[in-house]
Amino acid sequence: MINLDHLILFTLKAVYRISIKEYGTIFLKKRRIAKAFRWWLREKSDPHLHDTTGRIVIELFEEQEKDALLPLPAHPYDCSEVALRVCSAEGFIEFETNFYSVPFAFIADILAFKATEREVFIYSPELKLIARHERHPAGEAKRVEEPGHHLTPQSRYGLEPVREAFLALGEAAPDFLAGLKHRNPHHCGFHARFILRLKEYYHADDIHAALRHALRYQAYDGKAIERILKARATPRPLESHRVEQARAVLQKVLPKITQRELSEYCLLFSKKKG
Repeated sequence: MINLDHLILFTLKAVYRISIKEYGTIFLKKRRIAKAFRWWLREKSDPHLHDTTGRIVIELFEEQEKDALLPLPAHPYDCSEVALRVCSAEGFIEFETNFYSVPFAFIADILAFKATEREVFIYSPELKLIARHERHPAGEAKRVEEPGHHLTPQSRYGLEPVREAFLALGEAAPDFLAGLKHRNPHHCGFHARFILRLKEYYHADDIHAALRHALRYQAYDGKAIERILKARATPRPLESHRVEQARAVLQKVLPKITQRELSEYCLLFSKKKG
């Protein structure tokens, strides 16, 4: 592995006769340094006799190494930050203390986002692009909202935007929601959002089991569901959701794997001994 700092220093000393002391203070443009590297490789490094191999460097490269090189990727390596987030009850994804809006149809869904150097992209659970924002500096605590994502306050905090997501929790969800509406007619949407937000820490199956348990005691309250989950379920990292999705896809594609009978191994070993 070539140390780039040493290579730069070597080139500057060889081509421009710059001392080590001068190297710490001089400023050279990239094109000039690149030109120096090309000259050094062509005139000094490639034609010289290597002390270890005893061969001319460029000749050995042409004979043994050139054909083994792989082509460069078609696209530059993507260094974007990628992660999962649960959309908040207000319709925002939080990243680096800033809040980026998404369409209200995706409230309480687990969404994927990609943050490049200048932009933030947000994707639906089906990985369809649903929002795109300019990236703001970390720590700014800014709310970035598209006008098309706005709803009236009544719609924003009501039940309707999250009804389908709540019913998708399982068969106990409709009965629990009916009891929730009866017990909390004015704050039903708040409790439904609170429960859906728990998907950030618990599996949807565990939340559904908590709903069924709460139905027995008519505990129609978001905090009650949270207490049940803390007592009866194990929190999970959000990234495990991606692993579960990948596992489900692989199970559909890959053939079913069954364990062999131990007698088959005994038969195989006996044949080898024979």
